[in-house]
Amino acid sequence: MEFIPAVSLLILISLVFLFIGQKFRLPSVVSFLVIGMLVGPFGLAIIVDQALISTFGEIGIILLLFTIGLELSFEDIARFWKIILVGGFMQVCTTIIVIASITSVLGFPFNEAVFFGFLVSLSSTAIVMRVLQERGAVETLEGTTLLGILIFQDLAIIPMILITPLLIGKTGPSFEHLPLGVAKVILIITVIIVAAIWLIPALLDRVARERNRELFLFTIAGICFTVAYLTNAAGLSLSLGAFIAGLVIGESEYSLDALSDILPFRDLFAGLFFLSIGMLLDMQVILTYFPLVFLVIVTILAVKFLTGWLSVASMGLPPRVAILAGFSLCQIGEFSFVLASSGLQSELISISTYQIFLSGAIVTMAATPFLMGAAQPVTDILFCREPVRTGGREKPGEDPRLKISGHVVIAGFGTAGAAVARAAEIAGMQCHVIDLDPDAARREKEKGVLFTIGDAKKVEILSHAGIGRAAILFVTVRPAKQAAIIVRRARRLAPGLPIVALAGPPDDIPVLSSAGADEVVSSEYEGALRLFARALARFGLTGDEIDPLLSRIRTHTYRGISPRSSEGLPQTKIEKRFEDNRIFSVTVGKGARAGKKTVGEIEAHLPPGVSLVAIRRKGRTLGDVSGDFVLEEGDTLLFSGPPGRAGELAFLVSGE
Repeated sequence: MEFIPAVSLLILISLVFLFIGQKFRLPSVVSFLVIGMLVGPFGLAIIVDQALISTFGEIGIILLLFTIGLELSFEDIARFWKIILVGGFMQVCTTIIVIASITSVLGFPFNEAVFFGFLVSLSSTAIVMRVLQERGAVETLEGTTLLGILIFQDLAIIPMILITPLLIGKTGPSFEHLPLGVAKVILIITVIIVAAIWLIPALLDRVARERNRELFLFTIAGICFTVAYLTNAAGLSLSLGAFIAGLVIGESEYSLDALSDILPFRDLFAGLFFLSIGMLLDMQVILTYFPLVFLVIVTILAVKFLTGWLSVASMGLPPRVAILAGFSLCQIGEFSFVLASSGLQSELISISTYQIFLSGAIVTMAATPFLMGAAQPVTDILFCREPVRTGGREKPGEDPRLKISGHVVIAGFGTAGAAVARAAEIAGMQCHVIDLDPDAARREKEKGVLFTIGDAKKVEILSHAGIGRAAILFVTVRPAKQAAIIVRRARRLAPGLPIVALAGPPDDIPVLSSAGADEVVSSEYEGALRLFARALARFGLTGDEIDPLLSRIRTHTYRGISPRSSEGLPQTKIEKRFEDNRIFSVTVGKGARAGKKTVGEIEAHLPPGVSLVAIRRKGRTLGDVSGDFVLEEGDTLLFSGPPGRAGELAFLVSGE
């Protein structure tokens, strides 16, 4: 099948299976593995160029580990060094010893037995961390424990690569080249550390000042893949390099913004990785060698559960963590496929052995999400206790102020946003500001203000700012369409949150109101009102007279241009209607019709688009009068409305 039709059909099948998986609460990993089995060369053969999909899959692994690194820090890694060295070492070594012993008893040569030990000792970082991410458990005790062991497994790939040629019977690495190889590793790691401390923060700061989203995204991606390539050149895995790149950027204040940019690409390419793994499975092999495949699967699950449980339990961690580790690590890792392929090409293992191992490996991968889900119930049964719902998902070393509630969130830190922040400071309320300006971030952080550098349109940024716990959200971002996206997403995250948005011209008010803002303020209109107030002050009115008048005009105008009252009126005419409004004054003369009438009676007969905004009586302006206020001879009524209404208003008040 040609490429474009094949991709279209693949997307259609993926949509169907992902929808079904969502309905039955199946992990997305399982759905992608099944899709790969269906569309691959051993299924419907919709996709036969498996190398292309595998390449995209490698990008998925890189982005997955990169985002995990972004969510952690070097300080977090230092805190569980014991897990990496002790737990990881014990898990890998015990697995190799047990598997090599079993295969030797079954009659395999020693070199093949050790090779099988290498294959089985590694676990799937992509699957385990993907499941933990879906459950929001990466930063829990069990999450960091698993991550530490998986990091050691990635490091263990280096000696496995060095030893494998010896097992195959080829010449192993020369010891005289070993110092050069070690020096290369040290040099590249030194370059990465130097870049993490000096180069990358300066680069990100310079790029952030440009306020260009594409430039920022490509810079982040460039750092990720460059560091991954350098670590791979040093003999480490690409995934470990991507993880280190994530840690490097995670140390900067741009980590959250980078994470929100990468997430959509990570999910897409990670899905392609699991899909490419599913394409490897030949169901005919499983049916032909079913007893043997079943025995391989049971052996892998049993051995890896025991070694995973033992390695964690030996460090004195809680039983629930040890049991979860056992269930989480009992699958085959991605790098095992690379080792298995090299063993097949060198004829260390036969094609039938390769296919049987492959079948068992993919089945254990597909079973991982279900096994991880069974860990808690198994713990409850073994210890005869009520289910424990562990919290503690707070990131190690995270600023406790990020858990505040009842605070003010400000999206956009221009002149208006800064004014809101100062007002909140005077009122004694904590602020959390979201903006892309690194200079503003530095200034405000020195004052103790929580500041996230990022795009407030992204759900991850709003969630990080504690939008669900906030007392109010102020949106001062321009233009109105961008602000409306923020309002709409904030409303979905926090349905009951009061939202105040800043509009430019009055025509923006319906856009923001329909997006879900509770209150919209037009900066242009408010500026015009201030000029109007200054003019009234120059003409001799006092502040007590001006303020009620402005309040009444403001109420009438905002009500008049809201979407509800403007129904049927094209939005393009709303601003024009506002700009064309005039102020009319009519005096209640002797014997006038309005004499002794109430304000309510007058307002009931006002022409369309006209409102009573104030009354002047004996030199004072009354801007806030009730409907039962009785008019007297000599009162001057001030009306706001479109031109051409003077005659109607004069007749209404005086009868002339």
